[in-house]
Amino acid sequence: MWRPEEVVEWFSLGVLNGDTHLLVIYDSFDRTEYPVYANGDDAAADQFRLYNGATHQQVKEVFDLRLGTDEQMREERAWHLPRKVQRRAGDAVA
Repeated sequence: MWRPEEVVEWFSLGVLNGDTHLLVIYDSFDRTEYPVYANGDDAAADQFRLYNGATHQQVKEVFDLRLGTDEQMREERAWHLPRKVQRRAGDAVA
């Protein structure tokens, strides 16, 4: 599981690079989590579809880098996907 300090660092790096979303990906093969960044809602939707359910990979959290870190870090699970992805029931992750 990621450490809060890690996500704050990933979040800051994404903001610095001008990205809009941070997706935390879990790789079940080597049991690690790593960041994937997207710039724009369409790119975030594409990254979600690419990584969620791919072999040994699952999107665990989605942070919107246009919002603040504090509130999102307090959430049980950050899940700030673009609306067009949220509307697809098959894309939801429990």
